[in-house]
Amino acid sequence: EEDSDNYDDESSTDSCLELIQLKSVRDRGHIETGVTFSFKDGPLLHISTLLEEDRIAPLFSGAEWAGTRVWHACVRAVEYLDNHFAAEIGNGASLLELGCGLGVPGMIARLMGGRVILTDQESLLNQLRFNIESNFRGDDYIKAEALDWSREEVQKLLNNTDNHQGFDIVLNCDCVFEPLYGESWKLLVEVIDELLRVNPKSIVISSVELY
Repeated sequence: EEDSDNYDDESSTDSCLELIQLKSVRDRGHIETGVTFSFKDGPLLHISTLLEEDRIAPLFSGAEWAGTRVWHACVRAVEYLDNHFAAEIGNGASLLELGCGLGVPGMIARLMGGRVILTDQESLLNQLRFNIESNFRGDDYIKAEALDWSREEVQKLLNNTDNHQGFDIVLNCDCVFEPLYGESWKLLVEVIDELLRVNPKSIVISSVELY
């Protein structure tokens, strides 16, 4: 069946942003310190975009800085999940987000009713866990885990999170951009292949921006 969503339509982009009501939070010096968002009639979530002091030095290495942004591809992913998999997620489907950064799509998937594991490099975990604790305190169905992209690390993740049968949905947003990430996409392919080997019925969604 052909996908009728028009992802190049500017008005569609505006309506997509309205879907999660994303807003930047800035201090008196107009420096962004966080973002707020909600989903439909759900609660307003506030997430910090500030890096820890010891993570400022490698800021321009790429991943740390990129992990503090909410990219359009993330917002599009939310729209796609809502349009095509709302029922499955609402019934408690398991979702793994790879290279999640701030984890906005995964957090919204949790608001929709999914069981969510957010993953990224170890260096971004403190920020991610802080934001989960701030917005989902006491919720056992959303967690953050470190994941280096390799088949071995996938198996460790599955064991450590008791997801031995894999995940229903595997999501990655803007994880492919060679000027910033080099050829790490090859490792991403390995990770996705391993996840599909464990659960061939898993749905893999890759959302990327065109540059």
